[in-house]
Amino acid sequence: NGIPNTCNGGSLPGVEWVHYMDTVQFTACTDWLISYELCCRNMAQNISNSMSESYYLETTLNNSSASNSSAVFNQSLNLVAEVNQPFCVNNNAFDYDGDSLVYSLINPRGTNGNPVVWNSGYTASNPMGTGTNFSFNTASGNMCFTPNTLGNFVAAIRVDEYRNGIVVG
Repeated sequence: NGIPNTCNGGSLPGVEWVHYMDTVQFTACTDWLISYELCCRNMAQNISNSMSESYYLETTLNNSSASNSSAVFNQSLNLVAEVNQPFCVNNNAFDYDGDSLVYSLINPRGTNGNPVVWNSGYTASNPMGTGTNFSFNTASGNMCFTPNTLGNFVAAIRVDEYRNGIVVG
């Protein structure tokens, strides 16, 4: 809002945020797997054949001992970084149940949940490529880097939810 972008006549990339929310009742089980797939990704410099890959998201749920709410991410969607300027993505999330959250970088998944193939010079642990001074904090989920090229990039962050030392989501 208030920043000229391609959605309102400006030149900066525009972002649309769609938020879905519902309450779902599951039977008690330790191994729920919930996934979503949508074709096709935007062009990305760091993964091979990005526009042929689907966008895949999954979560697990252990509701055998108690109900569980998903973590809520606080990051604004203004994820446009300037070349050669330090930039941080604040992935700090809040958990309504008070569960402990642990963040990790993982290989993104594409079609049928299969791992995407990285282009040369990119990895799950450094999705922005060499020479970007990339860092990732597993306690906060913060990802900082200094972009050295223009483009779109894919990164995947896994968030594990722990309650009393047991993974619940």
